Amino acid sequence: MRLLHASCPSYPQLWIQLCRSVVLATSGKWVNAHSSLEHDISAGNSDGDMAINYGDDHEDMISTTYNAQGRGSFLDIQRIDVKNDKHLRYRTRVFAAECLSHIPAAVGFDPAHFDLTLARERHFKDSSDWLVLHMQELVALAFQVSTCQFENMQPMGVSILCTVLDKFEKTLDPEVQGHLLMEQYQAQFVSAVRTALDVNSSPLLLEAGLQLAAKILTSGILRGDHVALQRIFHLISRPLDDFEDIYYPSFAEWVACKIKVRLLAAHASVKSYTFRYLRRDPECLPSEYAALIPAFSKSSTILGRYWMSMLNDYIHICFGIQSMTNFKPFLVGVQSSLVSSVVKPSLDEAWPAVLQAVTLDSVPLHTEVDGSEAGEVSTSENYLSGYSMVKLASDQFNLIWGFGLFVLFFHGQSNDPKQNPKIFSSFKNCDSGNKGDTRTGVQDLKPYEIALIAILSLSTKEFYYSGMVSLDLSKELGQARAGTAYGRETTPCGGSKQYGSISAAAEEHSSVDV
Repeated sequence: MRLLHASCPSYPQLWIQLCRSVVLATSGKWVNAHSSLEHDISAGNSDGDMAINYGDDHEDMISTTYNAQGRGSFLDIQRIDVKNDKHLRYRTRVFAAECLSHIPAAVGFDPAHFDLTLARERHFKDSSDWLVLHMQELVALAFQVSTCQFENMQPMGVSILCTVLDKFEKTLDPEVQGHLLMEQYQAQFVSAVRTALDVNSSPLLLEAGLQLAAKILTSGILRGDHVALQRIFHLISRPLDDFEDIYYPSFAEWVACKIKVRLLAAHASVKSYTFRYLRRDPECLPSEYAALIPAFSKSSTILGRYWMSMLNDYIHICFGIQSMTNFKPFLVGVQSSLVSSVVKPSLDEAWPAVLQAVTLDSVPLHTEVDGSEAGEVSTSENYLSGYSMVKLASDQFNLIWGFGLFVLFFHGQSNDPKQNPKIFSSFKNCDSGNKGDTRTGVQDLKPYEIALIAILSLSTKEFYYSGMVSLDLSKELGQARAGTAYGRETTPCGGSKQYGSISAAAEEHSSVDV
């Protein structure tokens, strides 16, 4: 791996081709690919041309880009002896796939690796090699791994697609103004998700597929494609019908736990992503996402219960009290320190989206809106979506409020992560990387922003009138914000007329005879 990280910034194509020759090495096929690439070189296709392949989904969905005169050309790889390619050990193929998964990070932070326009300019000047010039080949190779004959390698291919989407989701397409580069590869991404979320998929492939589905639905590459978006949303909705029965006796306990976490996180991410548009500018909400809002409301009862249970488990794990005898976990097996240590990284990634999703347009339990039961269409301006969502009982409200204050207070005490609780250890910001609209994904928010959005969502009139929010709670919130280094006068992400100041809401509540 040291050699990979040392040389990949200068020779990304060389590493892609090397991994390809090992991962896909089978009797005869490598020779065919080898001769095909030689033909392309002789034809002069060497300027990083981003040809699009929207054909059928099969093993040959690959279009190679390279430069015969540039560094790391395919001519260098011709010297590799693969006469015994059909006898390559399985572990060697797996290692090659692992190397492939490291390439997007191993190229480093040079913007030219992630900006197609800049990469073309530099390549024209000095024939330098940049990863984005070989995006077609990288995506297609990852897709091939995700659908290869080795079942245990398929999750690796899906994970590589996740990594690629993480690194390049904000990269603009210079050929089509206002569109993303990853939109070109929608066919491969959607096909990989459809295969991974098949009812006969292995548990490991299912988990990876749910993670990729969430990233696709919140990346913008399906913009304007109602059919593809509805298809993927249906794929992640189908397992909810049998959620209680998700169990794999032949696998470790944490396998089922991680699948449940990924499934709930996928739904939470899509809802939070949709509401981000509603908070900033409802008129900019894409119609394909607006069509999902009624489905959010319809499924809010069951999802709200699952989300709250998952947050409860996470809080117990973070404070190390999951082994208490009176604790009945939602995720079976997390009482064990071994299981909880394996599941916690997935929970670390999931809690920001879940905390937002469970609170956005939520209402107190048994509350009626405009004379209709909560959950039906409401004309009240208090609801961003026009629908009431999750119904929260008093104990659930207290859990979220307390957790939000904990995050808000402790995250603002120090910029040094070593002095912050372990709850934030795996939470990653996307502050660095590609330029563009970096305020569209849940992963772009800091923990204190997540907590503030959740608390503000619970500071509506309905919660005041129900007696859940009191003047004392509002004062505690003000003290927590005053004690942080991140206190701001404006709400995160543009705010909304729904979210007035806490003090104003508290004054209004204190003047009302409930």
